[in-house]
Amino acid sequence: AVADAVHACATDGWCIDLQYKPTDTPFVQAARAAGRNAVNGTHMLVAQAIATFRLWYGDDVRLDGGIVPELTALVEAP
Repeated sequence: AVADAVHACATDGWCIDLQYKPTDTPFVQAARAAGRNAVNGTHMLVAQAIATFRLWYGDDVRLDGGIVPELTALVEAP
């Protein structure tokens, strides 16, 4: 099942697992082992958090450039 999903990813594209815990999911591990680019769902979760914050508080809210690494660290914390 995981191998089939990995092979469904374009060889020059990205395999993305929306799960973010554990950081290296079995799918991400298999995709990387097959030579594919692969990431977990942390990037999407952080982007959704920022977009939601802007919806609540307005587009004029300026988020410090360090917010992405800080949110990523929170998501990936044990």
